[in-house]
Amino acid sequence: MLGAQANPGGGFYDIRQKGVAHLRFPLTLLAENGIAARFFLRLADAAGERKYRQAALWALGAFTGDFTPYGVYASAYGCALGAYMSLPIQVAPLR
Repeated sequence: MLGAQANPGGGFYDIRQKGVAHLRFPLTLLAENGIAARFFLRLADAAGERKYRQAALWALGAFTGDFTPYGVYASAYGCALGAYMSLPIQVAPLR
């Protein structure tokens, strides 16, 4: 699913290559995956490619359950989930 950033368990990692200190541990974070999902949804709408919508679902599918502990940090995820469940906006020329 779209390269080295994909976590096999769902979602996308925050770093591509391991580094020093805390960068040794790639994380799959709720807020960042919410932002990634919104990006992929917009890209899917613009490019008309289904694979980007599937990438958005991959980012969203990594997290389930109660988001109360995340507080305001769950907002990007919530917005992305709402966008995923809505129909894409389509622009048609006026006649």
